[in-house]
Amino acid sequence: MSASGWVDRRTLREVLELMLLPGMALLLPWRLCFPFFRWLAGHDWVYRGETQAAVAAAAGQGLVREPRDWARAFRLMRLVDHADLYLSRFRGRRWMRRFVEVQSGAWPESGGPFLAITFHWGSGLWGLRHMRQSGRPAAVLVRDIPASLFAGHPVLARYADWRTRETAAAGGGGVIYATAMSLSRIRRRFREGGNVVALLDVPPEEGQKHLECEFLGRRAAFPRGLIHLAVSEKMPVVVYDVSLDRESGKRVLNIDGLGRIEDEEALLALLVARLEEMIRRDPPSWHHWPGVAAFFRTAGMAEASTAHA
Repeated sequence: MSASGWVDRRTLREVLELMLLPGMALLLPWRLCFPFFRWLAGHDWVYRGETQAAVAAAAGQGLVREPRDWARAFRLMRLVDHADLYLSRFRGRRWMRRFVEVQSGAWPESGGPFLAITFHWGSGLWGLRHMRQSGRPAAVLVRDIPASLFAGHPVLARYADWRTRETAAAGGGGVIYATAMSLSRIRRRFREGGNVVALLDVPPEEGQKHLECEFLGRRAAFPRGLIHLAVSEKMPVVVYDVSLDRESGKRVLNIDGLGRIEDEEALLALLVARLEEMIRRDPPSWHHWPGVAAFFRTAGMAEASTAHA
């Protein structure tokens, strides 16, 4: 098999899994598309590599009872998450009224800024859309992924760019790229009265300041920057998640206001406890299973560094 042939098949798979199959959500009414996605998720060739990695990682944490059912649920979540890019772009308030349901909580009513924390779990784009349509637009903190990581993956690169653009539109306040200057930009946005949304479940990069806490029964590391900023700026913190009802295809939004937390470790513990509760409640809805080891590896490296200092 030639290298070019392998690349061609890989590219075709990316077109199929990132564009054509999820894009069916624009061609079919959701009440018909979702059953089609449920049927499609029963076929193990869909998202094969990432599904196998996710099942193995979750099984290592004791969170897989029946591998076939778990894999089917994970594939369905991937299909819906990718379809959400297109649905968020081309569906409006009427669609949201039918298929996005608020189960608990509400966005802060006061005019002051807040930090909203969410996770790579479920259907988070609809939380951003709902927040903006409720009159609380927000900038979204995203990682600036080097172009080199997309080498040989032109379709994935284009999809990632579309996703970032739609994230900015859904939040209504643009994006803030996670760089050495991002914390000062977030601080400035807070002081100008703007809201910010960020995802907590991102492993720290090498050399990045981090905090540690218990996560899935092990010591894990999470980036410190946002936690420190929320405490030092005395920012109200809101945590939210959007789950998928696998029977109806509806998205279910839960919003919890944590208020102002004065201790960094206490705030991290609250947020990670929320993440772990979500994961244990519905493990296949977490998108980060293939990379879960990085949270523990960073903590282990810090411990080893301290021991040999």
